Parts: sequence; C-alpha cells; structure tokens
Amino acid sequence: MTSEKIIELLKKNNMTQKDLAEKTGISKGAISYYISGARTPKYDHIKKIADALGTSPNYILGENNEATYENGKLYYIQRNLAKLDSAELEKAEAILKTVFGDIFNDEDN
Repeated sequence: MTSEKIIELLKKNNMTQKDLAEKTGISKGAISYYISGARTPKYDHIKKIADALGTSPNYILGENNEATYENGKLYYIQRNLAKLDSAELEKAEAILKTVFGDIFNDEDN
C-alpha cells in the first residue's frame, strides 16, 4: 500500500525517485526499496516523504483517501502548531477567532 501511494504521488507531482531523495534527504537506495515494496519506511521517513509530496503521512499509510494539497497544508499547520507551548496556542487561537470569526466560535470546546 505505501509503495503504491508513493508511486502515485511521484507521478502526480511529476517527480523522480532522485528528486524525492534530494528533497527529503533520504538516500535514493532507500526510496527505491520503499517504492519496490522491499522495505517499509519508518515513520520519520514517511513524514519527510509526505511533506515533499504535499500530502499527509496518513494518506501514504492508507488511512486517508484524499491526497490533496489542502490535506498536506492542514498537516503542515497541525505539525507546526504542535510545536507551540500552551500560551502560544492560546494566542494562535485568538488570532484564528479574530480572522475567521464564526468558524472558531463553536460550542465543542
């Protein structure tokens, strides 16, 4: 499953294995093993591959059926928000509420 997703995304992004290796810092040999299905990438490599191909690790792992730009951007935002401490998260939430109003004023929280 993982190899099929990587192949699909390489085609979609008009990239070669060499391009992916250069963009991720993963060796071309390792990329070749992942694509052939001879080896399964560890999660840190899946994250790098997903970032390079504009999707989420969940898509590559087959846990999500949408390989969209939006999906990749949401993953990017989520990954970076996870780096914030609680005070910074509160500031980010306040900014989002100010900019996007009703979307962030739900009763779920």
